[in-house]
Amino acid sequence: MPRILVGTRKGTFAFERTNGSFKPRLLGHSGVGVNFVTRDPHTGTLWAALGHGHWGAKLSRSKDDGATWEDAPQIKYPEGARYLAPPDPSEDTAPDAPPQRFTSRDATLLKLWIISFGKDGAIYVGTIPGGLFVSRDGGESFELNLPLWNHESRGGDLF
Repeated sequence: MPRILVGTRKGTFAFERTNGSFKPRLLGHSGVGVNFVTRDPHTGTLWAALGHGHWGAKLSRSKDDGATWEDAPQIKYPEGARYLAPPDPSEDTAPDAPPQRFTSRDATLLKLWIISFGKDGAIYVGTIPGGLFVSRDGGESFELNLPLWNHESRGGDLF
């Protein structure tokens, strides 16, 4: 049966085709913002990137096509990871004020942005601030891609 997976501000849905039209069905995460949902083409596991208002950004997975969900191990920036943050917008900035500068800040997970899968079984998760995490053990652990994080276009070595 053809279906489309959709992450919404109200949960994870599947739109399933029946009798020539698509009907929505809640798969999980009722009332929780889901930034992205996808199926691992190698294992069939469903993955959802949650943006929970209280608990923050979390990964959730279902190994039974959405019947039940479990939290995946938390993605976390390594200790000492920093990033260059743009200036905070301010309405009080005078038109003739000098430009504000980027500042170095501790990296804290704000949002899970996208999930993708490699041919070798790797799972990739893009985050805000701009990081790329990879799992090579089926999502049991995730590591920050340090060469990309420390690339000179981002300001160089930020550790």
